[in-house]
Amino acid sequence: MGDNFLKQQVRNFKKGRDKALDSLSKPTLFATPETLGRTFPVFEVNGYAFTPQDMLLAVPSRTPGRVEIVRGTHHVGFAEGDVAKPLLDVTNGVGVYVRVESRNDLSGVAQVRIVPPGETA
Repeated sequence: MGDNFLKQQVRNFKKGRDKALDSLSKPTLFATPETLGRTFPVFEVNGYAFTPQDMLLAVPSRTPGRVEIVRGTHHVGFAEGDVAKPLLDVTNGVGVYVRVESRNDLSGVAQVRIVPPGETA
């Protein structure tokens, strides 16, 4: 009985190690710094408006090819299509902070820039 337990522990360790190595091999902000300088258009959801310098969180959506923009617990915007692909790559399945750089009052489209780690405060 003890041997089976140890074999299972070894299998669990190997699965965790492989998962960690896969995660570390994916590009991050440090591996792809060109995404830090770009701005991405984000569309507002009805009833919410962005103002320049707002700090928001970009998280992957359940809908493929879409990034949701949230403020606290409220869904305030989205990006989808070709525009969302670089943001999806950067979020790495978790999320990334973005700062509103500008907003077009007529269309309600805001330009956001990814905030480097450590500058979220």
